[in-house]
Amino acid sequence: MKQKNLTYAFLGIINVVIGFIAKAFYRPYAYGAGFEDFGLADALPSFFYVIGLSLLLLLSDVKYPWLVIIMVSLGSVGYEYLQSLTAGTIDNGDLIASLVGGLISLLIWKIVDSGFTR
Repeated sequence: MKQKNLTYAFLGIINVVIGFIAKAFYRPYAYGAGFEDFGLADALPSFFYVIGLSLLLLLSDVKYPWLVIIMVSLGSVGYEYLQSLTAGTIDNGDLIASLVGGLISLLIWKIVDSGFTR
């Protein structure tokens, strides 16, 4: 496996794991403790899942990596809108977290790609 792919795999898996920890452990803790975390308990999973999935999808040889990242971000936003059909409200924190996660993914892609094309 090429070094660039190892980097994407490592960063992608780390972000998915952090997203899982945020959803499975931090969110229940924050809700149970009743402290104000300014919506982080709700938004962190979306943020980390977008980064993780975007980077893991870059493991395959894609012609337009930026398009993959944009599609993952828009897919996450679309998922939030679909959830609003059952919940009745849109979680703006998740929308913002998904878009910021996409921007961070683009930044990581540019850094990793430029580091391995010299």
